[in-house]
Amino acid sequence: MSEAQKESQNIFIQKIDNAIRFLIYVLIFSLPYSIAILEICVVLATLLWLAKRAILVKAKEILWNQFLNPPSSVLNKPIGFFLLACLLSVFLSVSPKISWMGFFFKTLEWFVIYFLILDVFKSTKHLWIALGLFVFTSFITSIDSIIQFHITGKDLLLGREIPVSFYRATAAFKHANLLGAYLTIFIPFCFLLFFISTKLRFKLLRSLIFIFSVWALIIAYSRGAWLAVIFSFCVIPFLFLWLKFFIKKSFVVLIAFVVIIPVLVKVSFFLERYKAPTTGVSDNSVPWRLERSKEALEMFKERPVFGYGLNTFMRSYEKYQDVYKTAATRVFPTYVHNCYLQILIETGVLGFGTFLWILYVFINYVLNQIKIQYKKNIFFSALSMGLLLGIFAFLAHSFVDTHFYSVQISNYLWVHIGLLMVLVRQSE
Repeated sequence: MSEAQKESQNIFIQKIDNAIRFLIYVLIFSLPYSIAILEICVVLATLLWLAKRAILVKAKEILWNQFLNPPSSVLNKPIGFFLLACLLSVFLSVSPKISWMGFFFKTLEWFVIYFLILDVFKSTKHLWIALGLFVFTSFITSIDSIIQFHITGKDLLLGREIPVSFYRATAAFKHANLLGAYLTIFIPFCFLLFFISTKLRFKLLRSLIFIFSVWALIIAYSRGAWLAVIFSFCVIPFLFLWLKFFIKKSFVVLIAFVVIIPVLVKVSFFLERYKAPTTGVSDNSVPWRLERSKEALEMFKERPVFGYGLNTFMRSYEKYQDVYKTAATRVFPTYVHNCYLQILIETGVLGFGTFLWILYVFINYVLNQIKIQYKKNIFFSALSMGLLLGIFAFLAHSFVDTHFYSVQISNYLWVHIGLLMVLVRQSE
């Protein structure tokens, strides 16, 4: 290949990378509003990536057996073993068709998004655009939910109305808990930006965005999301003490949230008047979830190693009810409302163990990089800790909800894991 041909090829590959990045930007912006746009972006970005790899193979820059090799990262090995465990659960599934669909259109999509971000986000500028879109979209979503709750009764972007039977802000999401999950990552990230010195007008803008997003979380009335965000804020002082910086500020944060927790509880009682008295959610949701978890553990004992198969819990739970429950005690087909327990049931101890391995390697790697870099680059440290604490909050909220099984919200998690890994990589 001549120098001119090689230069032409490099320019073409760069254009493909630009197109993939643009699709990821669109995905980040549209994630709260449209599952269809999200899926289209992932499919088109994947096809472009495959086209790029084919060009590289043809140019003999990579071998055929490297065609599907993802970008290198510390998560590659645990992700590979987790996917292998998922495939074993699919082959041994109680419903292989459902499991194959779940594997390709849910589980695999997480890691496709993660590796696409690692592959095409090559400069600080790319990362700033993505984080800027994240902040902008979160701010718009917060404003939308506030207007929906207090003024119009429906969101401005999709016209989604708040259910009269249970008055909670949803913004453009189908359920208030999804709005809560979305904000669990954003609020800790937004708060950590306060530790970055900037001009007064930017500090005022940050404060405004933070206040709007916190109020949006409150009126979503997702108590699991409340507790998850509070948990992430309680981690901040201990993280700062571990790093030995911002120690005084960290104690201010802890004291502030000791005061804020009772205020949130008081607000929850105030918001009770917006709820229909027949929903019973405030009284029964916790016992209901505990009962589902107890039944799920009984199901796990029957297939502990490989599980029932990806995406099969609802069908398997129906069969469990046929055997162990009467018509009077049956409930509608449902998720466990504990993502970790559902992974355990669907993929067995192999899938569950390898999934925890992914989380352990990710958290350990990021914390170690923050510890190495924090004295050199406070800006990097604040951004990294903000994203990490947001991810902590999301993972904590997943103990009491179904976020790993929502296309929007689960992909949202892996977008930010990818962005955080890029941020850490660029700081090295």
